[in-house]
Formats: sequence, structure tokens, C-alpha cells
Amino acid sequence: MTSWNLSAVRAYAPAVVGWSLALSGWLRLEQLRNDQQARMLVPVVQWGVALMLLVTLGCIVAASVMIWRAGRRDAQQRG
Repeated sequence: MTSWNLSAVRAYAPAVVGWSLALSGWLRLEQLRNDQQARMLVPVVQWGVALMLLVTLGCIVAASVMIWRAGRRDAQQRG
């Protein structure tokens, strides 16, 4: 039976939230492209989506480093 590592789930939760926000921004961007009155919002939404993807990437890297360091520390304590 597969069990979830709760510390890993907690570490990657901000990345999942960021990815969801970036995806919703991208979907909103697709809706704005066809609306002539909302075209001036397109650059703002584009920068928001790009920023959310960068924040998400940062969260993934930070979570990966935290998990790697915790595993390394546990291995040093055992060995």
C-alpha cells in the first residue's frame, strides 16, 4: 500500500498552489485575447502568469533542497 510522505506533501504544497494560479491566469489570458475592450489587460496577465511560474519554480527548488538536506542529515545520523 502506498503511503504519503506528509513532509514532502507540505513542502510541495506552495508549488501546487502556484501552478494552479498560473494555470488559471493562463486560462483568463485566453479569454481576454478575444475581448477588444480587455486587450490592455493582456500584458498585466502575461506578467502575472510568468511571475507565478517563477515563484512556483522557486518553491519546487526550495522544497527539493529541504527534502534532500533532511534525507542527508538522517543518513549521517544513522551512519
